[in-house]
Amino acid sequence: MPPRQHQQTSHNRSGPADLPDLNDAVQLLEAANTDVRPALHALTLDRVLLAGASGESTATWVGTGRYAQTTSLHDIAPAPRVLDRVKIGRGFTAYQHHALIREAVNRLDATSVVLVAPAIDAPYRESDLAHEDARDMLLRALAHL
Repeated sequence: MPPRQHQQTSHNRSGPADLPDLNDAVQLLEAANTDVRPALHALTLDRVLLAGASGESTATWVGTGRYAQTTSLHDIAPAPRVLDRVKIGRGFTAYQHHALIREAVNRLDATSVVLVAPAIDAPYRESDLAHEDARDMLLRALAHL
């Protein structure tokens, strides 16, 4: 697995010029005292649009809980047809989320430019699974990515 890259964004900055560059590694995006969903949505659309202006690039989003909301994604999309290039899956339990991660990874193809899995630990921390079982499922989900 490639090394994890750490990106931090400040809540005092905004705009496309402030989006971090992404490479082919796993990225961790943290934002202090702010909702990271708009930044994640902007990064996702930025990646899709820059990678395939002719419409061939896609993104996959595996959300959970409050990260399954797509309002800001819709609000910042330059055109509704761009949203057709973002595949969204929502897992509300640890089992659903784990299955979606596996399925998303298995469906990646030449058009896939980014797979977004925000708050990946949330469904496992908040589940009614035994601590060890939840930890094992989270580690398996991370290994799939």
